Amino acid sequence: MELIRSSNKTWRRARWGVALMFFTNGAVIAGLLPRYPELKDALGLSNAGFGALVAAVAVGSLVASGLPAVAIRRFGARRTATVGTVLMAAVMALVGISPAVWAVALLLGTVGLLDAVVDAAQNVHGLFVQEGLGKTVINSMHASWSIGAALGGLGAALAQGAGVGLGVHLGVSGLLVAAVAVLAYFAAAAPSVSMGAGGAPADAEGAVHEGIESGPGSPDGSEGAEAYPAGPGATASSRPRPGLRGWAFLMLLALMAVAGALIEDVGNNWSANFLRDSVGLPLAFVGYGYVTLLVFQFLGRILGDPLTDRFGRDRVAMAGGALIALGFGLVILQPAAWSAFAAFALAGFGCATLIPAAYAEANRVPGFRDGTGITVVGWVMRIGFLFTSPAIGLIADASSLRVAFVIPLVSGCVVVAIAAGLQMRARRVSRGG
Repeated sequence: MELIRSSNKTWRRARWGVALMFFTNGAVIAGLLPRYPELKDALGLSNAGFGALVAAVAVGSLVASGLPAVAIRRFGARRTATVGTVLMAAVMALVGISPAVWAVALLLGTVGLLDAVVDAAQNVHGLFVQEGLGKTVINSMHASWSIGAALGGLGAALAQGAGVGLGVHLGVSGLLVAAVAVLAYFAAAAPSVSMGAGGAPADAEGAVHEGIESGPGSPDGSEGAEAYPAGPGATASSRPRPGLRGWAFLMLLALMAVAGALIEDVGNNWSANFLRDSVGLPLAFVGYGYVTLLVFQFLGRILGDPLTDRFGRDRVAMAGGALIALGFGLVILQPAAWSAFAAFALAGFGCATLIPAAYAEANRVPGFRDGTGITVVGWVMRIGFLFTSPAIGLIADASSLRVAFVIPLVSGCVVVAIAAGLQMRARRVSRGG
């Protein structure tokens, strides 16, 4: 009994350790966003030039391609997430002191690449800890990202208001983030589980070594190993290939993740413009649209865990898509301050569980190697970043942002359709069909 209690305590500590990983990931990037205008002026860029510069983040994340899955299998998810976060903090500090546009573009591209790796690694380890706890916690882990992003952005705004230089601010915040990331590494250590995804042995960092016989009763004991449950199969040679159906299923999950990311993108890039240009709010109030979305996203992620355990991941995603469609349908039909804030609140709550749900399902698709499903979903999601926001801008230029908000409305409807399809698939599987 004492051993069981000790193990449960370690799993709970690991949960909060992973939450700290998500927290640092949100904080390290958000620390620069409020100071983008200052960076733009310092580099002497036009709006078009600055738009091209920040696109380097998306390009870097796409360049990462299969690197996250390779790093996770080789070094383990926990170590990959920690080292990646520390490197991100160091690169962000260099952004604040780089005088040349090409250097900043290269650094932002590196941030995007590292973010893709860290994002996949922390989700893989988070899902492993969720399996160990035996209950849904991945949504609350993503809620920690929202808290980190909010605090990182707040710290940047306060530093800017106090006249702290960009280099000093990013250097100090980078040191703080790195320190918390190292703390998260030790806290996130999970109890000993010797078998990795698909039954392959895992070492103390969760790195999988396929073809090596090991297990709880093996001589080495594999003390401190971490397993990341994914597709079935005892070894690499016996693991079934995902096939066309597996890849199609993974693409549906990726579309769900794109929809969730689209809502975040709307809040980040378009909420203030909509409140100023379409609603007519003063500049002092337009920033609260994104704050509203972020607050309700946080609430949705906190409530998402018990709701998922009670109603199932697919039903929760279906309800989330409906809330997104309802919110943006409301603001399109009746553009006003009250309807805009209601739309951002409904959309923030609705999108809260979409990306965590997509990652969780992707990690369980049979036939894919450790971390591959999550890596593919994250990669497709980042491709979406290259197209969704420009598409909204093109429609807004041709008509208005009110009309352009048809895109997030449609994305909510797509989520409902995908979640309904996943629910029917789950029923067929449960019946053995």
